[in-house]
Amino acid sequence: INLVHYSTEEGEESSMLADMLRIHGLAGTNLHGFQINVAWPEIRQVDDYRLAMEANEWKSRLVLQVGRKAMFQVGDIPERIAEMLRHYHGVVDDVLIDPSGGLGQPFDTERARAILREIRDRFWDLGLGVAGGLGPDTLDLVAPLLEEFPDLSIDAQGQLRNSDHALDLDRTKRYIQGALQLFSQRPGKQV
Repeated sequence: INLVHYSTEEGEESSMLADMLRIHGLAGTNLHGFQINVAWPEIRQVDDYRLAMEANEWKSRLVLQVGRKAMFQVGDIPERIAEMLRHYHGVVDDVLIDPSGGLGQPFDTERARAILREIRDRFWDLGLGVAGGLGPDTLDLVAPLLEEFPDLSIDAQGQLRNSDHALDLDRTKRYIQGALQLFSQRPGKQV
């Protein structure tokens, strides 16, 4: 799916709805939705975007990234993270837990498990994803989560780049191959 990763500077969240509608207009049918990389964005703006898309008979997927800043704002407590997501229930389709925020910091399997459990126990229909320090050499850190969360999505960025911060195609290829292998090993699942 084609998602625009939307982010804005702190204090400029008021233009989020207008920005998203403008971006959607530019991308047209090629855009399937947004990953919103804003710490606890104003729910009204996200919901207004969803309603505008539904009024035009577009199905738009909305992924809310819960990054470092969002986690910090709720004391980095899994229960509080899940409770904040309650406000977005029915507005976003998926949540991406990303304490690294594209900086390639090490993935913490047990911390991710605690947050994912809290979210899952409250929202059965919310898609779950993790990111943060994932790359071709760290996919084994996700494996322990797949039995409990078989539909888990993964995301990588920082660990797919070279020392010049450019996309490293060899690392990317190894990541994709490793992810395909990892996810194909889940019982009853096809990749």
